[in-house]
Amino acid sequence: MGVIARLHEERYGPEFSSVVIRDDDPHHRFDDGDDGGLLGESSGSLWGTVARAGCGFLQLNATDSDQRVLIEAHDTAPEPETRAWSDVVETPYFCRTGFIHLTRTTGGTGPGWTGFPLGDPGYYRARVCRAVAGDGFDWVVRFWAAHLIRPAWLIRGSETFRPDCLEDDIYALASWSPAGRLTTTLDDLARTVLADPALVGAALASTSHLTVAGETWLTIQALSDEDVY
Repeated sequence: MGVIARLHEERYGPEFSSVVIRDDDPHHRFDDGDDGGLLGESSGSLWGTVARAGCGFLQLNATDSDQRVLIEAHDTAPEPETRAWSDVVETPYFCRTGFIHLTRTTGGTGPGWTGFPLGDPGYYRARVCRAVAGDGFDWVVRFWAAHLIRPAWLIRGSETFRPDCLEDDIYALASWSPAGRLTTTLDDLARTVLADPALVGAALASTSHLTVAGETWLTIQALSDEDVY
């Protein structure tokens, strides 16, 4: 079938330079007593160089200007992208309700933003595509049910790259790993996030939400906000 649901917002006005997608609960079946731990929205850093997702949230690194946002739910993995995007990243997303909605950092929704169906509660993969459009971005976010696989950066544009957000990407990799712990080498990590090893090393050296042990083989542990503060 391909696309089973689609939501398009031509002029999304970001708060704090963020586009935010969260779980929706139109049938009031979910008891929001779990903050998601390391995958919660309040844990770790913000949106990554492009996006960061966890338990019930997906936050996109935008600008203060209006954004064009298209969200799609697919019944199977979508075909590879054919548009020349600036950035493409795929990330896991854990949906607790089977529904999502487009919202803002402090909450609230626009007309037609709620009750967007993904399918059954559980793990999904979200492909986030970003392209420069004037002072903002064009976004396409495609969801489909999938087993948990760590985030993968497929395209990284030099004109949109923010090295100061690399820690967020590394936190995403660690937080989606068993027990929040990632074992890798600096070169492998750099290849994964499509960044220069020197920049990755600098991000690890200045991180506040990760601990790093080892020299050739690195053990990177994601920290909760309780551990940090």
